[in-house]
Amino acid sequence: MARSESLSRGISLIEARGWYHIQFRDPDRHPTRKTVPLNTDDRSIAHERAREKMRRYELDAYDPWTEGDERPRTIGEALKAYVRDRSGAIK
Repeated sequence: MARSESLSRGISLIEARGWYHIQFRDPDRHPTRKTVPLNTDDRSIAHERAREKMRRYELDAYDPWTEGDERPRTIGEALKAYVRDRSGAIK
């Protein structure tokens, strides 16, 4: 049986079959719920990963409906994202 814990309005941490997922809810989107695996069975790691996804979602830097499952960034991609984000902050 899946267990759910509300993290923020419209965002929940779900444990299903021993693995954790984060679920985003938005009644204006289709589908109205989007569940993203956190790829861990450890509660503390799940909370850490969920907080990071929530922070990025609230800053409009992550959209689970369009981005889907994330893959690790290469160093080059991370540097480009860093430079892009910093140049926007300096302006």
